[in-house]
Amino acid sequence: MVTLKGLTKIDILHGTTICKLCGEGEEDSNHLFISCYVVSVVWHKVSLWCKIPQLYVFSIKELLEVHKSLMVHKL
Repeated sequence: MVTLKGLTKIDILHGTTICKLCGEGEEDSNHLFISCYVVSVVWHKVSLWCKIPQLYVFSIKELLEVHKSLMVHKL
């Protein structure tokens, strides 16, 4: 998996890898989809708008497993 830290290390990405939304975590896929406070507020508002229960997951793998188990089969 390519990470921002890895891209910085091989001099492809310059600058900080701190999340630009919350300024707290290392910017990677897990942080962006799971642990960023700002993104969690957005997901919460989307859940309310769609009238669906909010998901509480702790990893990208777990998020994908939940998504797969909830998928509706195409007609």
